[in-house]
Amino acid sequence: MEVRKNVSLENTSLDPNMKVCLETSCIIGFLNCETDCQPIERLLTLAEDSQVELYVSDFAWQEIVTPLDQSGVEKMERLRRVAKYLPKVARLGEWVLGEHVLGHDNSPGIERGLSHASRPDREQFLSYAAVGLDYFVTKDHHYLKRSVRTQFVDQYGFEIGMPEECLAWLEKQGNVL
Repeated sequence: MEVRKNVSLENTSLDPNMKVCLETSCIIGFLNCETDCQPIERLLTLAEDSQVELYVSDFAWQEIVTPLDQSGVEKMERLRRVAKYLPKVARLGEWVLGEHVLGHDNSPGIERGLSHASRPDREQFLSYAAVGLDYFVTKDHHYLKRSVRTQFVDQYGFEIGMPEECLAWLEKQGNVL
């Protein structure tokens, strides 16, 4: 039976550790030993040493169905042991039936502001903002564009980048040894 660590969405700002979330493409790259995902090994070590909090969203866990060799299975077991489970948060604040449902044309902010994002991606971004995420690690080229990165910082308050960029950012923040 798999046990996941649920994340309380209350009082998360009290924790001094940086919160980092791994996106599906990075996890799959890590499990398949892709070179650009090698820094995830260091992120796992930092999480094991309580220097960062590492998260994987509900969506990402559901999307990882890649057949793995023995090395990939061991990495997946370590990732499941170390990473915190980030549950879905569909929306912050009060709901107005119809208009405030993700996917509705008049849904405020997130629908118009992130036109290239899929509905599951948009829901993830709300989850990240709710938990106080500091960094979103991805290989998705759309989200790595400078304009999109700036938009995410402005709209959600978290940075976006490749695994090696995340490590450099953490070092610059002075939160890792």
